[in-house]
Amino acid sequence: MSRQVHDAAEVIIGNLSEDGYLIASDDELMGVAPPASPEADVATAKSIVSEAAALGLAEGLEDAEH
Repeated sequence: MSRQVHDAAEVIIGNLSEDGYLIASDDELMGVAPPASPEADVATAKSIVSEAAALGLAEGLEDAEH
């Protein structure tokens, strides 16, 4: 696990209420790691769609990509 993922997980887990709800503000959460570039977002989205397709969960998503 990368240091950034570890730090983000620590902040999220540390900001859960007793009922399991996230109580941190967007500003608090954004202070953990810089926002991803649009290119990184596209690569992540493609990876998620590919994984979903491999699991048979992306039926109909292939059409939405094009």
